[in-house]
Amino acid sequence: MQLHLRYNVMTSFDQFRTTFFQECDELLGTLEQQLSILDTAPDQKERVDAAFRCVHSIKGGAAMFGFGRLTDFAHQFESALDSLRSGRTSVCADLGNRLLRAADILSDLAEEVRAGAILPSQHEHASLADLKTIATAKNETVPNTLAIVKKEIEQHQAGFCTYRINLTPNPAAFKQGTEPLALIRKLASLGNLTTEADATVLPALASMDPGVLYLSWVFTLDTNIAESEIRSAFDFYVNGANLVIARIGDPADEAKTVEPDKDAAQSGSLTDTNAPIRDRRVSSIRVDLDRVDKLVDLVSEVVVAQSAVLQIVSKSQAGTDPHLMQSLGQLQHLIQGLQDSVMSIRAQPIRSIFGRMPRVVRDVAEATGRLVRLETSGEETEIDKTIVEKLSDPLIHIVRNAVHHGVEAPEQRLLAGKPETGTVRLSASHQNGNITIEVSDDGAGIDRDAVLAQAVKRGLVASDAVLTDREIENLIFSPGLSTAQSVTGISGRGVGMDVVRRNILAIGGHISIRSVNGQGTKTTIVLPLTLAVMDGMLVNSAAEQYVIPLSSVVECFVAPRSALIDIPGSGKVVSIRNRHIPVIELNEQFGNGLGKQGDILQVTVVESSLGQLTGIAVDEIQGSQQIVVKSIRDTCGSIAGIAGASILGDGSIALILDINGLTGTAANAFRQTKASKHLTTLSGDFAA
Repeated sequence: MQLHLRYNVMTSFDQFRTTFFQECDELLGTLEQQLSILDTAPDQKERVDAAFRCVHSIKGGAAMFGFGRLTDFAHQFESALDSLRSGRTSVCADLGNRLLRAADILSDLAEEVRAGAILPSQHEHASLADLKTIATAKNETVPNTLAIVKKEIEQHQAGFCTYRINLTPNPAAFKQGTEPLALIRKLASLGNLTTEADATVLPALASMDPGVLYLSWVFTLDTNIAESEIRSAFDFYVNGANLVIARIGDPADEAKTVEPDKDAAQSGSLTDTNAPIRDRRVSSIRVDLDRVDKLVDLVSEVVVAQSAVLQIVSKSQAGTDPHLMQSLGQLQHLIQGLQDSVMSIRAQPIRSIFGRMPRVVRDVAEATGRLVRLETSGEETEIDKTIVEKLSDPLIHIVRNAVHHGVEAPEQRLLAGKPETGTVRLSASHQNGNITIEVSDDGAGIDRDAVLAQAVKRGLVASDAVLTDREIENLIFSPGLSTAQSVTGISGRGVGMDVVRRNILAIGGHISIRSVNGQGTKTTIVLPLTLAVMDGMLVNSAAEQYVIPLSSVVECFVAPRSALIDIPGSGKVVSIRNRHIPVIELNEQFGNGLGKQGDILQVTVVESSLGQLTGIAVDEIQGSQQIVVKSIRDTCGSIAGIAGASILGDGSIALILDINGLTGTAANAFRQTKASKHLTTLSGDFAA
């Protein structure tokens, strides 16, 4: 029995420890975001207060688990930020950089205790000394002191007043899931808070029940927040509690008391009729991602089983029963809603990535001597968590490039008639069932001549190739291509954008670049909402079934086989509205050679992430449908031209085509030959 109890206690401790590190990651992200824009934000006090709360929360959690090194550093960090809050130290650009370095050290120490590693003993010494200097610094200029006094006067004129709050919680508050520390943090966010704890009823340790809350509190809160909002902070504590809120210095204001109410405590209703009714009991829960993945898989199997039932019914006499078909239609609608709801569980705002970008822009701008302002929009756009995790590194690289290669140096911008401070814009939005992320700058744009010269030098394109501006711009994604004049810590080694493109393609996305000379460059990333389900076009080629991602389809048409032009060394092409595009016949591409070989072709024109158009010739286009994506990488490895597989409603398997892989080979072969010159001698173009 003792061993069983010990196991349960340790398991609970591990769960709490895991929760702490999850919250710590979120707090560190918020801390970095607030400090990155501290010296330029108009609301510096709010930024400092937010950073202070982050460090204070990390310190409290670290102390609870006995992480002494992390606690000590967080305590000194907290003291430095408190010096800013009180006005003893002024905010400047240099101070912002020093605090950001301290945030990095804080993150290192948190990772140390999480991973069980040991950092060098002197790892935080320099930053710790710097924080002590900030904490003990004093502003000696009179204007700052006058500004503080003036601000206090303005605050009281703006409605600031002091409240004394007496709270004696229900002794069973712990069992109800309430947490006093959360209440204190909430009150501290509303104004200047002083807390006094009353422990007079605390029993001896031997007779103490850890499930009983023995303490009561007296809070003094100086704020301009309405009393109703202060009262709402106690929503979790009014059941069976004694709450008194009184405004100090106003005899006409009567204290409003919430007495224990047994009936209300039993029913769970609020006893304070003056407070607004807010039910926050179901705000959020933490669920292990593996459990969500299993739920997604189960729902996906339900979708497949539903498709199988619908196919069987439609081919049988039961398909004529209107009541059965109505019930199946309702079932289909419910399953679709279930699928959408489950997918939304995995969704999270892209804000978690966007919040890192101010630090990236700040660091690169400082290292390169640029003056850059970052503008963001669409931070609340939700995207699948798996995609978010894999998007972070590529997006950071693109933003770094926008600052370093996009925005010119201040003196160059002034000569060009631009403001010396450049702008990088980062946005996210839902468009056509996908997530579109754009990174743009107002710099000089891409030097196409330099890019083309490098591509020819490295043998990426033929010296006599005729390329459009769009094709030249997207050569940036070619491996080993760099136009940087020298190798630095930021760029110049010819690696980066090809890796970015490969990572984006790995999560089913597209990436492209557009540039206007003298006006700037825009990089666009288009991503699926989720990796689990997609809309696809089902096609037949020979005896096999394939799925073409619907997001890549441009158009479909029927053409005579004679419309195909076979160019030696380049493969087959077809002319559509006076434009020649390469064509891939799936029965030849995958080596079965069992196609109908008829006189009529059904061709689907698709567009790759680089904007390359390619025709895919098949025997039959069946139509579009929603499919469940299954990975085949673990069992079959990487297969050229195949991105995955799906189980159809009749139980058969359809392979999902990798559009970028298929079109890349065809387009390169077509581009690197003298195909365009050869085509000028041919006639009989097919106009779709």
